[in-house]
Amino acid sequence: MQEDKHRRFKEPPFKVNVNRFTRIDKHRYVDEDTGEIKNYADYKHIKDNKIHTKVFKQFYWKAFDIDKLSTLKVILYIQLMTTKNSLYVVVNIKGCCEATGVSQKTYSNAIRELIDKDYIANAEQVNKYWINAELFFNGQRENNKGRD
Repeated sequence: MQEDKHRRFKEPPFKVNVNRFTRIDKHRYVDEDTGEIKNYADYKHIKDNKIHTKVFKQFYWKAFDIDKLSTLKVILYIQLMTTKNSLYVVVNIKGCCEATGVSQKTYSNAIRELIDKDYIANAEQVNKYWINAELFFNGQRENNKGRD
């Protein structure tokens, strides 16, 4: 099963659970996923309106499963390189190795571990990785639900 994770994906394999909504009036909005009409007071609790890299609690819980400090350094570098509202990152291996102080072999091992643990997934292009937006994201997830 682990081998399947290392194949190249055309589309992001991670599913992001974010509600999409349209405001009807001052007090109500429609949840586009369910068609339900909800009160605006509820909307305030799900709005994701700041543009910055968000690291979600699931990331921290998963981080306890990372085996090596070098892998943690690589995922932090990937977070820094993720561009606004993008579901993927293209990693400059040399830049990553210089910034994190790891060798290319260690970088490759870290990428393998991050794929195994569902932080990232290989994209079709070499050195391009789909990020798991359930763990971290730069921007507004509801603007980029399942696409890039």
